[in-house]
Amino acid sequence: MYKLLITNYRKKGVSANTTKIGDVMRVISTRSYDSSAFTDHLVLHTYNGFVSLSNPNLVWGPDCSLLVEVLPKGTTVTFEVL
Repeated sequence: MYKLLITNYRKKGVSANTTKIGDVMRVISTRSYDSSAFTDHLVLHTYNGFVSLSNPNLVWGPDCSLLVEVLPKGTTVTFEVL
């Protein structure tokens, strides 16, 4: 188990598919039947789509319907193994 700590991020919701490869973001909501299921997951934009850093088993394609807050460059994301 681990805990994620985030510092210095701004809150601005955008569609995940408008972000750039390498961007790290926090999920605000989805347009799926259970919009709260992935809220607060940290997500990385990869070449093939998106992967959750909170649960790496979760992946989305490049045309997903996630609404996210992009974490600005310089944001520290710390993974703490518990």
